[in-house]
Amino acid sequence: MSVKLLRLVSAASLFAIATAGLAKDEFDLKVANVEIMRDRVIQDELGITEGQRKTLNGFADKFNAANNAKIAEYQKAKKQPDMAFQKYTFDQYVKMRTAVLGSLSDGQLRRLREITIQAAGPRAIMDKNVATKIGLTDKDYTFIRSTIVASDQKIAKIKGEVGEIIRKKYEKAAKPKTKAEAEALNKKVQGDIATQMKKREPELSKIVKSSDEKVKTVVK
Repeated sequence: MSVKLLRLVSAASLFAIATAGLAKDEFDLKVANVEIMRDRVIQDELGITEGQRKTLNGFADKFNAANNAKIAEYQKAKKQPDMAFQKYTFDQYVKMRTAVLGSLSDGQLRRLREITIQAAGPRAIMDKNVATKIGLTDKDYTFIRSTIVASDQKIAKIKGEVGEIIRKKYEKAAKPKTKAEAEALNKKVQGDIATQMKKREPELSKIVKSSDEKVKTVVK
């Protein structure tokens, strides 16, 4: 599992991972999204130094090594990922996230939190910490959450349909024998996924727009 797949590990905990023991602003720590720091533009915005970049890369390398070792362990045993696997990868992510945030200055952390909320848009309010900070009532928070969850379910359905199309197309494809062949196949698959998702873009945009408009009736 590479850093590129962090989203799979952290999707359910993007904004709400415990950060006890770090002497920084609690709200910033709970909300800041370390994933967006992979973008060099974001790093520049935060003022990340070359020294910090090396440190951050070290955290990522350690995270990747731990997860790759666990994946190899499961593959050798011919085991499917289970709850223990999910817990392990989640714990590794928590460790990496804590280390990353702990390496930032207070100013960098604050700016990362600001960018996180800006990037998330209306979905930032899915985080109870943000909702509380802006004074949303429990009723409004529940409405917003249910609206966004319903939207996500519709989007997930479309992605599932695309996934099924891709699965059928490649289910009989020859298994790659080399790393180069595997990379070439992966590139081709990703390209086909992008093409299929592009076809569904009007539907996706309509779903997101409808959801955002409903959220805006509560958050003025």
